[in-house]
Amino acid sequence: MTSINYPVSVVSDSEKYAYLYRLQQLLLLAHNEKGRQFRDEEITEAQWISYQSDEFDPKSAKISEEICKYRELLKSDDTSAAQLTDIVDE
Repeated sequence: MTSINYPVSVVSDSEKYAYLYRLQQLLLLAHNEKGRQFRDEEITEAQWISYQSDEFDPKSAKISEEICKYRELLKSDDTSAAQLTDIVDE
């Protein structure tokens, strides 16, 4: 089973949400590197497929699941003073 190990410094829901987006970006970078290795014939097609199904897909699914969970929690979080008027055209 795949789970997320948050650092002890990541406590609040908003911190976890931001941390998950960082994890997602790191995972995509790792996926791109593995894809480059396959393209450059540094790994076999079997290794590429194994990486996708055994590593990338489960991690990506767990990160997405957690992002959705925290997105729902943060929708009702009124501790931030954020307002739509904070978005400005330049």
